[in-house]
Amino acid sequence: TNMASYIREYQSGIALPANTVGDICRAMEIAVREISERKWEQKRYQARKMIQAEFDWKNIACQLINAYAA
Repeated sequence: TNMASYIREYQSGIALPANTVGDICRAMEIAVREISERKWEQKRYQARKMIQAEFDWKNIACQLINAYAA
């Protein structure tokens, strides 16, 4: 999805190094551990923050308008 850099920057989830069975299994193990340790709530908050900052259509439209106007 090309979102790993955003996920890392915002600490909003678990970015896979590669789409392999091993990496997916490790990510699931991390997720289960973080959920049980109540660390997942912070990731949820950060994910919402990331979406509002990076993927809001109003922001994207403004960026495109500015790029074409330049």
